[in-house]
Amino acid sequence: MTLETARFSLDPPSSRDDAVMRAMLSDQETMVFLRYMAREWQNGWTAEEIIARRENHCKLIAEKQASTFYIHDKSTGEFAGVMGANIINIKDRNATVGIILRKRYWSGGYGTEALYELMRGLFEDLKLHKLLYETTENNMGMRKFLEQTCGVPLAYVRRDEI
Repeated sequence: MTLETARFSLDPPSSRDDAVMRAMLSDQETMVFLRYMAREWQNGWTAEEIIARRENHCKLIAEKQASTFYIHDKSTGEFAGVMGANIINIKDRNATVGIILRKRYWSGGYGTEALYELMRGLFEDLKLHKLLYETTENNMGMRKFLEQTCGVPLAYVRRDEI
């Protein structure tokens, strides 16, 4: 299912985006707040890992355990990022949500626009009651979205984890 916002097309995962997804997830600047995902120890993601990641997203979507959207700029068709509810718990009516945008889309309200549509769908269509966002302490863009735009105070900071 494809959704649309004013500037984006929110599309199901597709193999046509594998190369740009690989570049985005392997890019140190883009992944500065998600370094554990950048696979620095192996110089980024392999093509096989990206395919497996996409196929797993599609499987979880089909099983209604997750909701993943590839974000495309409607004016250019360019891949802008990925977002979704990585874990959906229908029984308890909650989900864990995340977004990764290519660096050129970090400002201008792009993330807010995309996340508003995701939240609308999760709350209104799926009737969820709670969404969990995790971010790093120094990811001020995401924190601003959560704390100022959504009015959600910082709940806690995890430290010294292994």
